[in-house]
Amino acid sequence: MNINPTAPLTVVISRDNGEEQANTDLVAVKEGHTIVKTGATEMYFHALRLAITQDPDLIKKINVYYDDGDCNLIGPLNLKDSVAWPVGFLNEAWDIEMRIGDAKREKEQP
Repeated sequence: MNINPTAPLTVVISRDNGEEQANTDLVAVKEGHTIVKTGATEMYFHALRLAITQDPDLIKKINVYYDDGDCNLIGPLNLKDSVAWPVGFLNEAWDIEMRIGDAKREKEQP
């Protein structure tokens, strides 16, 4: 990696491997291992949902918590009910896009 920071904040963005990591973790779970994952990405979470859709037996093996300071269980992750999303969960990207659009429009105002 060739990084030459020329600003006070240098950010390196990489491809989100959430789905790949989720699949690796699910193989381990199927083999009987226990995994506690922190800092999971949205892609990781959606990969779990896809895996449950494809293999409903995983429902009994996966708990997902949202750490909003209280670590509340998100669920059920099943095929019948909708997910009980915490307020604001998975809205962050949309909210920031809206704010970017607002900021651009403000700059364009005469």
